[in-house]
Amino acid sequence: MAFVSVRESAHLKATVVLLKSVPREVNVAIRAETRSAGLPIWQDELRARTASVQQTRILVDTARITASGQSISLTSAGSRRKALSGGATPIGTGKAWEFGSNYGHGLPAPRRGGYVIYQALAEVAPRIISLWVQTTMRIVHEAFEGKR
Repeated sequence: MAFVSVRESAHLKATVVLLKSVPREVNVAIRAETRSAGLPIWQDELRARTASVQQTRILVDTARITASGQSISLTSAGSRRKALSGGATPIGTGKAWEFGSNYGHGLPAPRRGGYVIYQALAEVAPRIISLWVQTTMRIVHEAFEGKR
């Protein structure tokens, strides 16, 4: 799991403080828009790194973004639903599709740093964080102008 600390940026600190002070409906709008705008970015970055249909079904099709007043989480392979015809579930096989396996079955060779999620996260995290800050500032500004 990778984390970006709010302490590293004055913009992130200001965003979190602002989110604590806005009305609930503004906060809900910020979270909803962050999720809807960020999910395609996250999925596209994951998809660009997959090498097989199986990896796509397990790692890309299960990608999610959750946003709260203090954080954003990008996840993948967290579903318990069957994703492959053999009955494989993302939560059960996601680790093998990300990090590889010595046992074959079409899985990639073992790689400590992963194949898809960690590389995609490193690439997309700055974009998603920037999206979150910009969305927050825009929606709060619109709320103060009476447009929301």
